[in-house]
Amino acid sequence: MLQDEEKLIRFSSTVMMEATQRRQQLLEESTKHKEKTLKEKELIYLEQAYEIIQSARKKASIEKQEMISRAMNEQRNQLFQKRQEIVQRVFDNAIAQIRTFKKTQGYKQFLSDKIQKACEMLGKGEYIIYLDKCDMHLASKLENKIYECIGKNVIFMADESNLMGGCRVLNKTEKLVVDFSLRQSIEHHKEQFLENSKLFIDLEGCSDCDSSRRRGK
Repeated sequence: MLQDEEKLIRFSSTVMMEATQRRQQLLEESTKHKEKTLKEKELIYLEQAYEIIQSARKKASIEKQEMISRAMNEQRNQLFQKRQEIVQRVFDNAIAQIRTFKKTQGYKQFLSDKIQKACEMLGKGEYIIYLDKCDMHLASKLENKIYECIGKNVIFMADESNLMGGCRVLNKTEKLVVDFSLRQSIEHHKEQFLENSKLFIDLEGCSDCDSSRRRGK
């Protein structure tokens, strides 16, 4: 009977020991699993946080560049408007002076000189001399002097465009034209003014006076 009790005690002790060991093993495994899970979640959270930070930085950088770009565009627009105002004031004054000059006796001589110079540049041939409509009354006063210089193969015509004064001379024979209009001179000087004053703006229709001699249509 005693032996049976001892056997039972040893058996119980062995079972309890094994249970304790198994419990300890399960606790260790559970702890390791929790630690692993926590590390994995921590890594996921870190990656998410990094992505959020990078996204925020990228968005901030884009917004900064957009703000800089808008500011630069505004400055360019303001500069362009200021340039236009300066140019307009300068050449409004020039146009006013031209209008005053056209009312003087000196304008008739100026016109005669420009016509003769154009004809000398273009050589012999039949001519059409274009004047502004408001200057056509001067044609009869210029004819005799022009005839003396280049002969009578010349006619005066009103130009449909606004020459602003001066003349445009076409050699029909050679199909060459010289533009001595004051409009051409204004445009040329406008380009020079912009270049010399560091306010250059591309202007359609501007051309160098040196290229005023060109093929006529």
